[in-house]
Amino acid sequence: MLTVLLGFITSRVVEKRLGKYDPSLAPNADASDIQKADDAPEISEELDARGLKLAGWWFLGALAVVLAVTLPPGAPLRDPATGDIIGNSPFTSSLIVIISLLFLAARYDKRSGIGTVIALMLPYFAGLAVVWTIFYFIWYALGLPWGI
Repeated sequence: MLTVLLGFITSRVVEKRLGKYDPSLAPNADASDIQKADDAPEISEELDARGLKLAGWWFLGALAVVLAVTLPPGAPLRDPATGDIIGNSPFTSSLIVIISLLFLAARYDKRSGIGTVIALMLPYFAGLAVVWTIFYFIWYALGLPWGI
């Protein structure tokens, strides 16, 4: 079901934002006309400040949504049996996804394509994967129960 949903979003939303492919705009095979980072145009301080302000607002908005579905009694991200937020609750189970979404919201730009979003999120994903792998080996080395 998720594959069908993502395929629909890709074909109906993402591809329409990319525009029509024009082979005359493609870079040469020798990559001589690809823009280097040093050749990029400078961003004015005004645009930079505006971007930081928008990123802050997006982050606060995403944080407000997470808090709204976590803090009130009976909220969806609380444990249905005990009402706890920390422990065996949906909030704890989805913490990695929530953190990733908060980073994604802070870096949102309506001009970005899916490649930009993946490129921005890849370092966070890699860092979390390394940290949780280290936690796994520490947990295993200490002989702690898995909770199963």
